[in-house]
Amino acid sequence: MSTGVFQALSLILAQITPASEAARYLLGLRVMTAVSQISQAPFYSQLPKLSSLKGSGNGTELIRVTAKAMSSALWTYALGVLGMVFVVPIMLRTIGSSISPPPFSFSALLACGFFLERYTAMHVQIYSLTNHILWHLINGAIGLVMVTAYFLLEPGLHANAYPVAIIVGYAAVGAWWSSRLSQKSLGIGRIQFEVKTVVGPTVAIVAIIALGLVCPP
Repeated sequence: MSTGVFQALSLILAQITPASEAARYLLGLRVMTAVSQISQAPFYSQLPKLSSLKGSGNGTELIRVTAKAMSSALWTYALGVLGMVFVVPIMLRTIGSSISPPPFSFSALLACGFFLERYTAMHVQIYSLTNHILWHLINGAIGLVMVTAYFLLEPGLHANAYPVAIIVGYAAVGAWWSSRLSQKSLGIGRIQFEVKTVVGPTVAIVAIIALGLVCPP
């Protein structure tokens, strides 16, 4: 979601950051983008089945399959974050790369931001099974908040303003809006659905980040 805003802010980041530092940040962005794209597979591969269940009115099975697909996608993402935090730096040192990994704070914040992006995107897709399409409205609102947050935060946070802007955009608008709509369409309460889907992967990502702080890669 909000791909255009991501790309625009990436270009701005590259322009206002020294070349050697910009390469590190852009490497982190490319790796996290790849992790995000790979993690989409367990969920999006189930969309035909979800659409069929929605059409047949089998609400109980729809909730079960949706929760399983979303949980699998977020667990895949958590494994990708583990790789980004610990495996990528080791690989770069092993091959003697001239580009260092981005600072840990940037990687940790970016992992949180893209997690919220994946969470939001899946919930919007779930709601879209009702044939009421709100992608454009949600994306527009998220993009506006992200751009505003970035320019307000950049003087103080510098490069970290990029992932923080993503977190602000999705936490303030996308995540709660999309999840509220999708869970209402499924007929399930927030706590019940979140326990099935997001709590485990969230705890795992927090643990990975905490481990990275205690034992820097």
